[in-house]
Amino acid sequence: ESSAPVPAGEMPGTFAVGAPTTSAADSGPIDMFGAMDELPVEKLAPSQVIEVKDSVAYVQQGDGCTASTQPGAIIEFAEGAIGVLAAWKEEVGAVVLVDGEASPGERAKKTPGEMTTQVNDRLGRVLYPNGQPADGDDPPAGEAESRSTFQESKGMKERDSDYTPCHTGILGVDFAVPVGRGQTMLFQGTDRKRDLEHLWPDLMSARSGPLAAKSGTASICVCETLETAAVLRARLLDSGTWESSIIVIPDVPGDGGVTLAIKGAVTLAEALHDQNYDVKVLFGLEPMHKLWNSLAEVCGAERRRQGLEEVEDKLEEVDGTLMQSSIAERRKYWFRLTNRAINSLGSGSITFLAWAFEQEGGRPVRQQKAFQQQVEKIKKIARISDSVRERMLAKVHADARAAGVPLDQTVVAPGNDVPGMPNWEIEELKSITDGHILLRKPEGEQYRWIVNLYESIPRLGTDALHPALLSVGAHRLRLRMLQAKDRAKHLHDTLGPAGTLDAPALELTFADLLGEQRSSEPMHVSEQVARMVIINEADCRPLREPGCCTSDTLAALAVRLLESEVGQRISEDIAERGQVMPATQVLLGEEIRGWQAA
Repeated sequence: ESSAPVPAGEMPGTFAVGAPTTSAADSGPIDMFGAMDELPVEKLAPSQVIEVKDSVAYVQQGDGCTASTQPGAIIEFAEGAIGVLAAWKEEVGAVVLVDGEASPGERAKKTPGEMTTQVNDRLGRVLYPNGQPADGDDPPAGEAESRSTFQESKGMKERDSDYTPCHTGILGVDFAVPVGRGQTMLFQGTDRKRDLEHLWPDLMSARSGPLAAKSGTASICVCETLETAAVLRARLLDSGTWESSIIVIPDVPGDGGVTLAIKGAVTLAEALHDQNYDVKVLFGLEPMHKLWNSLAEVCGAERRRQGLEEVEDKLEEVDGTLMQSSIAERRKYWFRLTNRAINSLGSGSITFLAWAFEQEGGRPVRQQKAFQQQVEKIKKIARISDSVRERMLAKVHADARAAGVPLDQTVVAPGNDVPGMPNWEIEELKSITDGHILLRKPEGEQYRWIVNLYESIPRLGTDALHPALLSVGAHRLRLRMLQAKDRAKHLHDTLGPAGTLDAPALELTFADLLGEQRSSEPMHVSEQVARMVIINEADCRPLREPGCCTSDTLAALAVRLLESEVGQRISEDIAERGQVMPATQVLLGEEIRGWQAA
């Protein structure tokens, strides 16, 4: 028997779809999924603004803008303001306001559009994140080509796992922490203004390395102001590399605006990469760090307002390092950027040279913590006498005092208002980048590169070394230096004099000179080879003269070697074979040993 029609929604526990039911004999297969699509769904509350600060509107997900909305989407506000969604954390989105102002409580709605960047014919220009000129000149002629500014990174099938050198011209980098094409390298700088003015132009001026893409090299950087961009542009003009460079500046204030500028710079790099260029992209990471921290603070406040349990915004110790409690969302935020670096199969590359500056006062906190950990380890050592334990503890306390962080005093960590990035964030970034280059602050008026050759860490080995540097034993010298440093620190009582490499004895002070280099003087690989050969020769008398063990002396000796008859074979070998031949190296050693003291 067939049942009588039942009004939709009248019987509890049934899928009411607004049609009379029939018997099983009269009906075909039941479309359960189609019926479920018709189920009434609890309507979301409208998406609205929670807070606005520094030209960023923090939006609660809801009807109109859900957490599934992808970064890069254009968001429209009820009163007419327009913004670009930069990131989500939990159910709160950070929307960078690009036109107009938004207010707390105002409704937000996703539009069909997304942020795009115009990419055609942009070399030699200062641009905004959307690719429009910021230098006052006319846009490039012809039809504009636009790309999604927040597009996804390329897949693994499009990437080449065989890395080749991205030659920077900075010997301390190319020898000790070589950069591979398509990598993301983290530079930890010392002076944000002077690093940008003096060191960035060197990296942007470097030419293509061996096996570079056929179309050549281009460089793109992000500056936070037009004034800073003008200074950098002038230096690139002086070096003759402006026509292969692009500078991107934000068109809205604050960290959100700089974040959009970074995304725009990467999009421009991707367009050049597709034209078979090797592209280097330089930018500071602090604006993205600060944007995320502001987003995390708003999320925490929103949780507290709703009476939810605190699960975030805490620091935990992980292997002696303070880390943010839940790092999954934060890492996804960073990966959306770093994964866009690429070493492509059979074409160009995009290499990120990202810069971070640690907060002032952060290093003493880390040093004191490290000394405290040494104390705790010594206390737990079994089978040593009390007198030996006391001597060991006294040594640690003496080292702490010498470092300016006595263990009987508390060193206060810098607050969030101190410029720079906290150490725990830098440590986290080290774990997701391809190497860490630590710079030391130079003394005096002449600004220069000083690479910490012992605490800088490369992810690649000899794959990223220039073949010419590899041929003169750069990798072996680096290993000898690390071993000698360890011996000088811990084992010199049993393994020989501290401060030497091995027999024949070569002082570490000589080898340390390889990390120093004047700014505005990026080196050709032949000059780098000359310096390496000189340092590898233990009996270099001019360097042993009192007061002559300096990077300037080494630079002068390198010029002297290259101008000699045998020195000219360095450039010839590199040009013909890509490396320095053994016979040439023998003659170079004889030349250096024949030098008399200066």
